Amino acid sequence: MKKEILIGALVLLVIISVLVSLKLTKSKPEEKPEQKEEPQVQKEDLNMVAEELLKKIDDYYLEYYGRYEEVDFTTSLDNTLLATYAYSLKKNEGKFNKEIVDKYYKEVFNIELNEHQDLNCYAGDGILYKFDTQKNDYVEDCGSIDELCHSHGGLTLNAPLFIKAKEITKESNLYTLYVNEVYGLNVVDNDGYFYSDGEYQNRINELDFFLDNTKDESQVPDINKVNIEELKKYYNDNYENFKDKLPIYEYIFKKESENFYLIKVKKIN
Repeated sequence: MKKEILIGALVLLVIISVLVSLKLTKSKPEEKPEQKEEPQVQKEDLNMVAEELLKKIDDYYLEYYGRYEEVDFTTSLDNTLLATYAYSLKKNEGKFNKEIVDKYYKEVFNIELNEHQDLNCYAGDGILYKFDTQKNDYVEDCGSIDELCHSHGGLTLNAPLFIKAKEITKESNLYTLYVNEVYGLNVVDNDGYFYSDGEYQNRINELDFFLDNTKDESQVPDINKVNIEELKKYYNDNYENFKDKLPIYEYIFKKESENFYLIKVKKIN
């Protein structure tokens, strides 16, 4: 009898243990697989990129290439040295040398020059600077001691007085910036008009409106008397009225290692 009671107690104990185990298992919260947080990729602000590219255009005289219908720098570097010269005068205290030429091509086109050429004058009448292979540097073409250095009293690249981004697009690592530009005072005819192009073919406004008469009341048009800040404000404030009258210039940049390099410039209309 005692043996039967003992067996019954053991069976009951086993049953209770099983029930308790099942209850604990059921009540235990199901463990979910650990979810890894995806790294957040910051969305690129194309408006900020446009401002950065506009600054690069201004800093490196890139608007100079807009005088050509289309320039593809991946196939040819023709006509690039003159803009490099202007950049050198602006950034290098009027000096023009191999060091700054190499710097320009590297920062603008991401190209290391293997060969340096003479710089032909912007007036098309001779060599302005020769590349001296012995000195490995650019030297002014002054001819004999009795001759003056080749010069026309200054360099005019017809840089725009006003430039504004119209649109920017991105495809992979290529950024296409569309800009409008405003030029002023035809230095050849001295006619006192604003133009939409550096070749002075499309008049858009008279210059006299922006003359700073507090400095000089002369009626002779002089771009140096233009109140540039008023000019910029005027075109910013009235941009919607002018943008369709202005030609569109397309600048294509390639982004590599967080730097933008110019690969193409094209005049759209």
